[in-house]
Amino acid sequence: MNKYTVSELTKHIKQIIEGNFRETVSVVGEVSNFSRASSGHIYFSLKESNCQIKVAFFKRYNIGSSVFIPKNGDKVQVIGDITLYEVDGSYQLIAKRILYDSVGDYWQKFEETKRKLESEGLFKDEIKKKLPLYPKRIALITSVEGAAIRDFIITKKNSNGIFDVEVWNVPVQGIEAKNKIVSAIINASKFIDRYDVVVVSRGGGSLEDLSVFNEEDIARAVFKSEIPVVSAIGHERDFTIIDFVADYRAATPTAAAFILSENYSKLVGYLEYLNERMIEKTIEYIQKLYQKIDYIEARINTLSPIVKLNHYRDKINILDNELKYAISKIINKNKEIINDCENMVKNYNPVIRINTLKFKNAEYLKTMKSIIFNKIDNYKYRIDSLTEKLTILNPNNILNRGYALVVKNDKIISSINDVNIKENIEIKMKDGYIDSFVIDIKEM
Repeated sequence: MNKYTVSELTKHIKQIIEGNFRETVSVVGEVSNFSRASSGHIYFSLKESNCQIKVAFFKRYNIGSSVFIPKNGDKVQVIGDITLYEVDGSYQLIAKRILYDSVGDYWQKFEETKRKLESEGLFKDEIKKKLPLYPKRIALITSVEGAAIRDFIITKKNSNGIFDVEVWNVPVQGIEAKNKIVSAIINASKFIDRYDVVVVSRGGGSLEDLSVFNEEDIARAVFKSEIPVVSAIGHERDFTIIDFVADYRAATPTAAAFILSENYSKLVGYLEYLNERMIEKTIEYIQKLYQKIDYIEARINTLSPIVKLNHYRDKINILDNELKYAISKIINKNKEIINDCENMVKNYNPVIRINTLKFKNAEYLKTMKSIIFNKIDNYKYRIDSLTEKLTILNPNNILNRGYALVVKNDKIISSINDVNIKENIEIKMKDGYIDSFVIDIKEM
């Protein structure tokens, strides 16, 4: 039995793998988990059904106007070398060139399903159910292991959503996900008297991670639900089939919780307004009581004997203490309310939200520019290729190299069988014509 260190074994495996793939290989697959590092290097996975290989597209290969830069969902042909990355012991493909092959299988299936369901009328706005103003209980269909449920609950709490949430735990990707999600939607929609809204939720992910929500069976289950359905899948830029079928599409799980809590939040704001009015009325009432006390004290001082004066003075002291206690209690309560309001204002600072939207808009603009520049580069490459072919095929270039064309009656002669003795012919040179007379014909 051979005894290796980790580095020795890794180097041995590296030699085996790279030794068997000494020549450049060409691999076809679908792009997933695309990312561009600050160094300019590009990394992604090349997938096919349940198999994948990591790809590194280094900066020295991916710069230039004629270089094709893929995106998630593209089906591409990657030309490069197979290597083993010793740091994590995984093999990878070092891309030297990437060619566009076709639209990815996931995207193609998405478009086919979308067209089919749209033609059947499942996306029509007029058949969508309205969400209740104040939902009392919702069914949240999601995975308890994902971040979506945590984001939903936190946002509901921060937005003053006064409704119960019952979680229907389902896997949101994988082989079992589709049937479990369909079953959960069908069963939850049966509880018409229990649930006001059904929310189907999942955090962000790659195109294939979200692909289960493009399944036709899930879309039809959502369509058949008698309870309004809210789809909250992935990030704002992600779209799935159930987003078109659902009665309401929320950009994220957080957005879904905010939408369902919105009217409650407005109601809380109104209650806070009423509370402020109540405090104002209470202070006004207390001031009137003080005035009444002053009036009573004045009467005591002018009309009562000493015994009554002391008796009323004791009562006044008791009443004064009670008023001070009531005022202190009201002031402390108001401080708590003010602190709560300040915290809510901080949490919903419009400046922060505007800055977030500006950042997102900048990212969208950057992405659009990248796509447009890539298109322009591709067209430039095609024009250059066609120009080169036209240059090669141009007969004038042949004449420039010392060759000539033999012409009879404005037609090019390619054989001695096309010419007879004592016929006039023309010899075309690069700078003019020579008139000739055939006196003899010889075969080679």
